[in-house]
Amino acid sequence: MMSFQQNIRFGGCNPFMMGCFNPRMNFFMGLAAQTAGLQPFMPMMPVMPMCTCSIFNSYMPMIYANPYAMGGFGGYSYQAPQTFTYNPQATSNPFATAAPATAANKTSAASTSATPSKEVTEDEASDSESRPQGMTLKGKGRGTQYGPEFLKRVKQIAKNLNCNYRDLLAVMNSESSLNAQVVGRNGASGLICFMPQFFDVAKIRKMSPMEQLDLVEKTLKESKVTRGFAADAKLSKGDLYALVFLPARANSEVLCTKGEKGRDGKLLKYYESNSALDYNHDGKITKAEMATRIDKKYVSDNTFLA
Repeated sequence: MMSFQQNIRFGGCNPFMMGCFNPRMNFFMGLAAQTAGLQPFMPMMPVMPMCTCSIFNSYMPMIYANPYAMGGFGGYSYQAPQTFTYNPQATSNPFATAAPATAANKTSAASTSATPSKEVTEDEASDSESRPQGMTLKGKGRGTQYGPEFLKRVKQIAKNLNCNYRDLLAVMNSESSLNAQVVGRNGASGLICFMPQFFDVAKIRKMSPMEQLDLVEKTLKESKVTRGFAADAKLSKGDLYALVFLPARANSEVLCTKGEKGRDGKLLKYYESNSALDYNHDGKITKAEMATRIDKKYVSDNTFLA
């Protein structure tokens, strides 16, 4: 037994191929020693260099499998593995199935777990488009004809037209400063400056703001279809303003040009009367420039809720 013990101490083999964790082989070794009547020698047993089963290695934490397993006993010269240095910049991570935690995915994971997802409704998505809050107009709000009910009606019209309500408010602000009783030099009247050539403007001037909104919706719905837009088509800022400014050309990118003349040879003055809308001074007014005009005329909801 002493010779066998020295073989274990210096040879490093383990003749007991036990499928269990056994830093001192305390159970099975004790059983074998008792059977052979060698109990007094047990305290002298050295720590086994390794357990040569296919599961555990006494030199490694219990959670890891034994990468140095042997299929049978015999002489085995064990060498401790070199210290592994983890490189966080490496593309693979040997300690996890996921990629190594870099600064980028740490931030992404933190933001994903910290903020629960929220379902956004179609109306909320439309209303929350990245646009400025806009100006606050005076003389409106609660207690006037341009209070919360006015804003609510504008939102409903915009939904029916499939446009953003902020765009619609901006168009009316550009045309009339949201004054239903306004009268222009050319006789245009009302919220979107209805032209006297096509509307009974005297009657329109007597309408309340809410009544005029009904006419705004009716007019824009008809213009949208007659000018070639599908009834459910989404109207961009430029599309919407073109239907108010020059509906007959609302499907064209260029709405009017400088010096245009009619069939009778007279100057049409579409451009000349609105040359301030030619922001790049190229002699043309386009839908893109109408959209720029809208950007300058946004109205804050606080106008109607104050």
